[in-house]
Amino acid sequence: MQPDYPFVLILANKERRAAHFISLVLIGITFLTALIFTVTHLSINRIVLILLVIVLIILLYLKLTRKNENGFPQLMWPIAIAGLCWFQIPSGFYIGAVYLAAAIFEKQSQIPIEIGIDSTGITFNHFPQKFHEWKKIQHFTVKDGLVTINYTNNKVFQKELANATSPEEEVEVNEYCRQFIS
Repeated sequence: MQPDYPFVLILANKERRAAHFISLVLIGITFLTALIFTVTHLSINRIVLILLVIVLIILLYLKLTRKNENGFPQLMWPIAIAGLCWFQIPSGFYIGAVYLAAAIFEKQSQIPIEIGIDSTGITFNHFPQKFHEWKKIQHFTVKDGLVTINYTNNKVFQKELANATSPEEEVEVNEYCRQFIS
């Protein structure tokens, strides 16, 4: 997030568990497919595939033993190596391309969602980045670890904050936002 925001709120990333599970399933499917394909089509041409699977196993082991602060390892590189494995299997080009795209989205799922608050409005820095002007916001509140945004079109956004905020910080953010809401 840009440093010119007076307030930046970091939201809790609860969806990370599903992304982690999907990543492990993709890697497992690749491992099993590569193993079956190598056993049924054993030849000297499969050495690259075997080497990629060995690299995948080593990289996955290293990533699973080192966890991030949120408890989930970043599996972008193991998914990318799994995509390269699919390029070594006949008719696996499109699946490999999907895996490489999944690696990019896995990286994106690690980034915490931040809300930048300034005098022009609020900005969500996620994929894609969203900006909402103050005239589109009816009410903005931070209370008890939750951020609640009521929009003028009757939509409500409510999410849990990643970090605990003190009552003084909550009052300060709420007062700052209240002066811009018309």
